[in-house]
Amino acid sequence: LAMLLDLIRLGRRATRWILRHRRSVDSVQTFVDSCRGRVAALIDGREMLMSASNREDWNGAAAEFVTAGVDEPLAKRTARASRLADALSIIDAADTTGLDAIAVGEVFVSLSDRLQTDWLSDQLAVLTASSHWQAMERDALLDDVMTQQGLLAVSVLTDVDGDLEAWLESRERFVSEWRRVIGDAQHATQQDFSMFAMTCRKLADLARLGS
Repeated sequence: LAMLLDLIRLGRRATRWILRHRRSVDSVQTFVDSCRGRVAALIDGREMLMSASNREDWNGAAAEFVTAGVDEPLAKRTARASRLADALSIIDAADTTGLDAIAVGEVFVSLSDRLQTDWLSDQLAVLTASSHWQAMERDALLDDVMTQQGLLAVSVLTDVDGDLEAWLESRERFVSEWRRVIGDAQHATQQDFSMFAMTCRKLADLARLGS
């Protein structure tokens, strides 16, 4: 049931992304065909495309499934499956830049690690919603974080040829402001829905300065 629930979350996140970003697609099959190979490559390289904290969490979740009797390949395939929705933003950035999805994924993950947006996504994913409307906003905020990461990855790849250190140095104001915002959220005495919603909005505002 835990495995199935995470796959359902993946389906919801991926469907929401498609409806928000590909609503005008002429053919669902054409869209699926354009993504299929690159999604498979990103899944196969999943462990390589993880921040250190996410890799540790993923290994722990997979180990719990193995302990419960699940075969290891299936356990690793399904553990934290909802995070695989990031593949759609990575592919979108790859289409924008004309670069290989794996190369884009490496920048995408490095950005999330340095800016700690993976922490923000993880907190949103487990945030308890008090109503159907709040649940929809939480999921939309998750998509917003993923989308902003994709846009910032495009900026890194197009402005400085993927040199993340050079990009961070050239966006000193954005980086310092965002680290203050995410630091405030991480150390807040009360981490509630409103705080996370405001943090996501600040990311969008600051990303416009940083991209």
